[in-house]
Formats: sequence, C-alpha cells, structure tokens
Amino acid sequence: MRSRMGEAQHLTTSEPQQVLALTEALPHSEERARAFAQLAFAETFVGSDRAAAHAESAVRLAEQVGTAPALVWAYGARAQSRWGSDLGVRDAQRAFAVGSEVDDIQLFGWSALFLGNSLEAAGRYVEAADMAASAYLTLRDAGAFDDAAFAGSITTRWNLALGRWDEARPMVRQTLTFARSDNCAAQSRCAAALLCALEGRRAAAFMHLRRAEELTPNVPPVGNPLIPTQIQVDLAVDDPMGALETIAQHMAEVVRISRVDADEWLVHASQAAAQLADRPADSPERQKAVRLLDVIEATRGDDPPPFAPVNRLDVVHPAFAALHAAQRAECTGVGAALDELWEAACTATEAAGLRYDHARARYSLARHLLTRGHDRTRAAAALSEAHAVATDLGAAPLVDRIDSLAAQAHIALLPRDTAAPTSSGRSVVLPASPPLTRRETEVLDGLLAGLTYTQIAARLFISDKTVSSHVSTILRKTGVANRIELAERARRGRSAGADLRGTAAGSEGGPRMWVGWDPQDRGGVGRHLGPQETTMFQHHHDPRSPRLMRGLAVTTSAALVALTLGPGPAAARQDPGPAAATVGHTGTCSLQRVGTQYVRCDDNTGNGVPAPGWIPER
Repeated sequence: MRSRMGEAQHLTTSEPQQVLALTEALPHSEERARAFAQLAFAETFVGSDRAAAHAESAVRLAEQVGTAPALVWAYGARAQSRWGSDLGVRDAQRAFAVGSEVDDIQLFGWSALFLGNSLEAAGRYVEAADMAASAYLTLRDAGAFDDAAFAGSITTRWNLALGRWDEARPMVRQTLTFARSDNCAAQSRCAAALLCALEGRRAAAFMHLRRAEELTPNVPPVGNPLIPTQIQVDLAVDDPMGALETIAQHMAEVVRISRVDADEWLVHASQAAAQLADRPADSPERQKAVRLLDVIEATRGDDPPPFAPVNRLDVVHPAFAALHAAQRAECTGVGAALDELWEAACTATEAAGLRYDHARARYSLARHLLTRGHDRTRAAAALSEAHAVATDLGAAPLVDRIDSLAAQAHIALLPRDTAAPTSSGRSVVLPASPPLTRRETEVLDGLLAGLTYTQIAARLFISDKTVSSHVSTILRKTGVANRIELAERARRGRSAGADLRGTAAGSEGGPRMWVGWDPQDRGGVGRHLGPQETTMFQHHHDPRSPRLMRGLAVTTSAALVALTLGPGPAAARQDPGPAAATVGHTGTCSLQRVGTQYVRCDDNTGNGVPAPGWIPER
C-alpha cells in the first residue's frame, strides 16, 4: 500500500518479515496471513524462488482465517507466483470473486489488478481489458480516483494493443487528472506517452516520459511501466537502436523475474532489429543490431521455450512467436521465405486481435513483396488492409509509411481521412556521400512524392533517360537498393533530423512547433498548426510592452492535459493553479509557465530557460 501511495516505490521483503516475527504468537491471525502473502508478492518481483512456498503458506492460513483481506492477498500472491499459467488465473479469479463481494473499494482494486495481470500473462488480453475497464468504472464511480487512475492506465495499454484507441483516448485524459499519488501519476504519464508516440506526437510523448521519470526514479524493469514504455516509445518514434540498447541492458533482470515479460521484450527487440533492416548488411548499425539481438536471445534462453502458449485460450503468445520469427529474419536474413513468415504473422496477429501489430505485419509483408518484385496484387491487398487499420486507429507514423510505400509502388489507396492526425510535413535532407546536387535533390523530391520518371522529367524539363541516370546516382550516394528503400530512408531522416520543437535540424527562424486542440478533434490530441494559423499567437518584441496574445494556457497539470491530449476533466492532481485556456485556444510547446514566470526552450541546448516579459493578455 505504501508503494501505491508513493511513499516507497516497491514493497520490500523486510517489512513482511518483521510482521511475521511480530505475529509468531498469533499463528492464526489475518495479519500473519497477509504478511506471508506480501512477502511472497515482494519475493516474486525480485526473482526469489521462495515466493511460491510463502504464497502456499499464505493461502493455507488465509483459508483458516477466512477474512476477505487475507483471502484476496493470499490468492493474489499465489497467482503472481504462478505467473503465466492456468493455475495462476484460477487463483486470481478467486481473489477477484472475494474482492467483488465485500464493501472495500481498495481491496476490490487490488483483486482486479491481480486478475488483469494473470489474464495478460496467460495471453488473454481481451478478457483482461474488458475486466479492467469495468473495474476502472467501478473505482471511478466510487470516488476512488487514485485507484481508478492506476486501473485505467493498465487498461489503456491493453486497449492500445487491441486497437481500442477510441476507448483509450478519453481514459488517458481522465487518468491524468484523477491520479493523486506519485506512483499512479507516473502510471498515467506512461500510458499517455505511449498513446502520443503511437499517434506521432513525439514532443508530447517525451514530455510525459520525463514527468514519469521525475515521479518514479530508479524503478526496476518489471513491476513498473516506465522502462517498458521507454522501449515502446523508442520503437514508435523510430529510435530502434535506443530500444535495443535498453532491452540488452535490462534483459537479464527481466528473465530472472518473469519469463512472460522477457518474451514480450524479445518481440520488441526483434522489432527494433527489423526496423534497421534497410541498412546495408555491412553497415555498423545493422551489424550492431544483429549482435545485440543475439545477446538478448541468448539471455532469454530456451528453458522454458519462448512464447509457449498457456492453453488453447492463449492467442497472444503464438502471435508474438510469429512476429518474432518474421522480424528476426527481416534483420538477419536467416530463416524460411520471408513472405511466408510475414503471412504467418499477419494471420496470428489477426487471430489475437492485436490490430496495430496486424497493420504493421501487413505493411511489412507488402514492403517485402514490392522490394523483391514479387506478387504485386498480393502486395496491394496487404497494403490496403494495413492502411485501413492504421487510419482507423489514428496511427499517423504507420500511415505515413504506408502512404509512402504506396506512392513509390504506384498503388492507389483509399483517400486518407483528413480529420486523422498527421505527423510532420517537414522537408527531408538525406545523408549522402558525396552530397546530392541541386538537380538530384529535385529528382529526389519527385521520387518521394510518388511521381513516375516521365512525370519528373516533365516537371524538370529533362528526358526520362536523364531522370533514370539521376536516380541511379541518388541510390549510389545514399547507399540504398531501390526507390522503396529510398523512401524508407527519407522517412527515417525526417524523423531523426527533427528536434522536439518540430523543426528540421538546422532550420532558421519561424515558430517552434505550434500545437493546439479544438472540440471538433474527436481524438482529442494536439495537432500541428499551419503557418496561417500561427497568428493565433504573437510576441511583441518591444521590451517595453511584451505580451502574449490570445490567452495562452498556463502549464498546470490540467493545462498540459489540454495541450497534449485535448480537453478533459478540469480537476488537477494537486494545486489546480490558474485556469487553462478556453477550448479552441492554442499554445506553443517551447513556452510553459512554471510558478510565476514563463519558461521557453533554448534554441541551442534544448533546455528550459526563463522567458522574461511574456505575460498573458487579460
């Protein structure tokens, strides 16, 4: 409970052991049963093999005592020690049944947590998400807002995996304002960071992650979502090497605590390696990715075998296995025919209901087929399905990749929903050696726009043969094999070359990542404003009369929620502070209010520095 209230990050084994020593004279007390349960719980999360024995002692004693708190904690602890098994799910179901029958809302919250975690470990994400969503509403309606924030944050992660993003968005907004303790606030921030990253909101994702790190520093890789979220955010924002290095750093500890979690990390590792597959095979980055993946796989080991399904109800771990096989072969080039591996991954992720991963797999299948010059009709069908799913979710970075691939292959897709969030439209500068000439850059722009050689020739008043010659030079200078890989490299260059304020590296002047929200945006997530909209804000440079126009929202907890995730409940976690801007107003990520002054983002260092003279216009 101290961990949940933010007073300590994790339950230690010393406190339950002290209670056991104090209750030796009370061998049949509720306190002693709970002490055994909480000792087992703590031991589970440090990888101790004594956890199972202490959990058994807790259950025997709790069944003798018969009180609800003893039973919930005892069954919950044994469920944790039986992680990823049918027996573990049954124990968690017993705990939830007891917790649902008593008038103790916090005990109910714990029982829901035990069941949700056990269902997840058994590969039953749909059941876990449905149960947790119901528990979230129960906790919220009972006024247990901190517990609701905790439950809602966990529910959000399952909803994102299952493609229930429309349910995740309002839940994230609510949990950010409900959380009272540091631990639950950090959980909410992690959920928000993952959502923003998947939707292409880099700055917002990193802002939420930084706040989560401030609230819960020095956390372990299992039992807290911070490090797993950092990995998933790195993957979403195209930093696969960062994800691989983090996984390699912590994998041994994860394996020692939970093989189930280790298997999920293994999928993330192969995904990161696959994202680097467009690099030349002899490039240092590609070789490092393969080397790190080998280390991570060796650390995981084969006992028990990775991704072993718990039972016939487990559809998630077979999907993970299929994804890992395809992703690993994508990077290493070792394995069966890659189109067959990606086809298997498509089938498995669809069966598991993992919609985002299914869209990724369909895109990867189409990219492989088109890059290798295989069945174009089959590739077009895969690409169209991936586009439909990704657009429906609002996964802007994935939609961008799909649109780019379709343009290069001249495959017509359904028009993209103009209301869907989009990622940056910044110009691209590809690394090339030697640098591209002006004419080669013009030809590159045409290629990335999906134009044919004839269309590029007409635009530049040159011959088709000259265009072909320029394309060959561009491919040689950039070190890619074809225009599909060129488009992928350009997309990565755009992502890597942008700073967190939304401008291309080295750009001069202009506003820094203008963002805003409005009530018509059903996703409720901030969007980039075009140049014509930046007049919503004006900084008068005359030091005698500096002011900020159009009601800039001050950055309290509630205002940050509004700026990054759209309007939500107005209650702030602590001091509500000044009111946020009216619905429809906008703000800039490089200017925030801290205390009684505004802070801007320094152009050279990226750090926050005082911005004297900026005041809200009344």
